[in-house]
Amino acid sequence: SITKTLSNGLNIDLIKNEVTNLFTELNSDVGNIRESEWGGNTKNFIKEIIDKQKNPEKHKGALSGIEEFDEFSGGIRKGELAAIRLKRKEGKTNYLCQVALTNVLQGKNVLFFTIESSRESIEGRLHSYLTAIPHDQFHQAKATVEELKHVLTTRNERKDTMGNLWIVDCPQGITPNILGSQIKKYQGKGPIGVVCADYMNIMNTNNNDSAMLDWKAQTNLSIELKRIARQYE
Repeated sequence: SITKTLSNGLNIDLIKNEVTNLFTELNSDVGNIRESEWGGNTKNFIKEIIDKQKNPEKHKGALSGIEEFDEFSGGIRKGELAAIRLKRKEGKTNYLCQVALTNVLQGKNVLFFTIESSRESIEGRLHSYLTAIPHDQFHQAKATVEELKHVLTTRNERKDTMGNLWIVDCPQGITPNILGSQIKKYQGKGPIGVVCADYMNIMNTNNNDSAMLDWKAQTNLSIELKRIARQYE
């Protein structure tokens, strides 16, 4: 067959193939669509609203740590994807550690994926925020006996009200598919309230495209992560 090409260089056959592949992908996802009849669910809808009014804490989303945002939004809800954008060296990891700790102290289980920083570094930051002991004391192994005792005492005092925090160290990088498989694995240990990934721009898409400098890969990665958020809500 003759391949038709437009004046601007676009290959029509290639475009047709891409559209066909897109529809094939969409059709393969049909089994994951959750159907419901709008009118038939009105009573359940009202019951859910009343339950949220009576039990606001039960339905509160994950706290972002930004007070103004949490007040008007109710936090990050199930199935939602939140991305925090900061420049290099402006505190992305520190902020995400604070988000994780805030939600653990609220009793939620948190799954924390770290790609750039080591597990030991994340643990040190978390203990620093929990105890107000400077992070360098842990990072440089300078913590005094009294400071280490304070860590143990603080953890023991809060152990009955704290959720679990699992740290998954990913030095070789991670894709949304791998992230999803890990979420499924840890769900066997208990319900997961928050998933943190540090950080998005050094993740790869499921096609193994780097999102570091490619805006298209970043867009695809956002879509793939949103699907994971909905799948495991």
